[in-house]
Amino acid sequence: MTNAILKNTIQATLNNIINIIDKETNEFNIEVWKKSKSKFSSNKIAEVLGITVPMLNEFEETIKQYFSNQENIEKERISCLRISLWLETISKNLSILFAFDLALSTEETAVKQVRALELIIRDVITEQLGGTDNVIVKLQNLFKQDVIDKWIKSADNSGILSGTTFSELSNILLDKNIFQGIEEIFKSSNIELTKSTRDSLRYILEDIRIIRNSIAHNKKVSNIQIEALNVYYQTISTIIKNAQRTKIDPDSYLDLTKINMEEFISTIKQDNQIISGNIDAIKQNVEQILTDTKDIKNQLKTNWVSKKFLILYSVILLLIISLIIIFNSYSNRIINTKIQFSWVSENATYPFNELGKVTLLTDKYKNDYYINSNGLVELTNIPSENLDSKINLEFNNDNIYQIDTPNLERNMIHSIRLSVKNLNKIQFIIRDYNTGNPVNNATINFNGYALNTDIFGKASQIVSQDKQRKYIDIEVVCKGYKFYKLTDIMVDANKPIEILLEK
Repeated sequence: MTNAILKNTIQATLNNIINIIDKETNEFNIEVWKKSKSKFSSNKIAEVLGITVPMLNEFEETIKQYFSNQENIEKERISCLRISLWLETISKNLSILFAFDLALSTEETAVKQVRALELIIRDVITEQLGGTDNVIVKLQNLFKQDVIDKWIKSADNSGILSGTTFSELSNILLDKNIFQGIEEIFKSSNIELTKSTRDSLRYILEDIRIIRNSIAHNKKVSNIQIEALNVYYQTISTIIKNAQRTKIDPDSYLDLTKINMEEFISTIKQDNQIISGNIDAIKQNVEQILTDTKDIKNQLKTNWVSKKFLILYSVILLLIISLIIIFNSYSNRIINTKIQFSWVSENATYPFNELGKVTLLTDKYKNDYYINSNGLVELTNIPSENLDSKINLEFNNDNIYQIDTPNLERNMIHSIRLSVKNLNKIQFIIRDYNTGNPVNNATINFNGYALNTDIFGKASQIVSQDKQRKYIDIEVVCKGYKFYKLTDIMVDANKPIEILLEK
């Protein structure tokens, strides 16, 4: 299917989907999507589409990539296929027809490409970490020993990385400490769907993980999945071949007999961990308590303690373990909260619906959220590790900045005041219309202030936040000169307002 035909099919399907979400809307575009997000909650839209809120966020990111890369020949095909994978899933949930009649590759080739991509990732990591002998040593600095032991137990003769799941392998590759040395290999305009090579690669690997799960369940791989996987493999293998910093030959991994392919399929297991690019050590507090419990029981038996006391002690320990599990689950639950924006000065504002999106930044998290027409932002599915972090925001409009920086809390409405840059100071230069000479002792009236110019014809005023305005009316009075009045003059602290007076 050519890109032109595919884009028409995608647009038609998006039109159907937006009409199901909002009966009053028939044509899909980014602005329409933003309005629907403001009109309906994320939970409601996700429910209509038959997906979860985290999946909705990923779908929304894919929509942005699709529309932003439509005119880019290098990225257009991948962007079309990424959104097609999502539309295939959502269309099934909504009973809408969306499918490819044909694919340029085959299902057998797709399986080979999944295996080849997995082997390529393993070898890229191994190469970056200094070879097979150094991989375990380096990983032991990042993971607890029980995680390493699990991988070693599951691994084959090719090395410890063969014992990881695909998502674990991808997260190791994308870990910021490891990816620093690998980024140069993958840095290519062909896969940079976003500004970050690392994020772009994460989206592609997440698509591969989902296709890999279909193979694990012995499901028929769809033509859309086959086509996407073929493009992903061809793109990544070309990048690897052209890279100067690696000796890996991608084509060598495609050599797979039918028997070996069947063995590979039999070893694939369902992998439900979403690829995030972060690697966190597994907590062992509950396992440690269970170990301690066994030791205590053995000691109690040796000392002939009564069975009743042993039962009571076991019950108490089980209660403690249950409380720890509940506490961990409660502490580690995702953060859902809200931000309510307001303006410091009512005369220095922008309509909230023109601001579009805002980027939330913490030390460990970055994501985009949309501002509705009332200045309300719903922050959803933020990892618990960001609790109590300072809320720092970036706006599409560079003239806007936040006044308040509260700490991130669950189920709160955080009030944050906004202001507009370059309104805190107003400067004037008054000159004679005919000679261009500065006019001394001219009186300038604006916004309740009255200033007099100095011998250089200059005057300035610091403006408090509550009195700041984007536009001001100005009156100038000076003996020997005509009365002068201007309306709706734009304020810019970095540029003086120059006025010429006539005799």
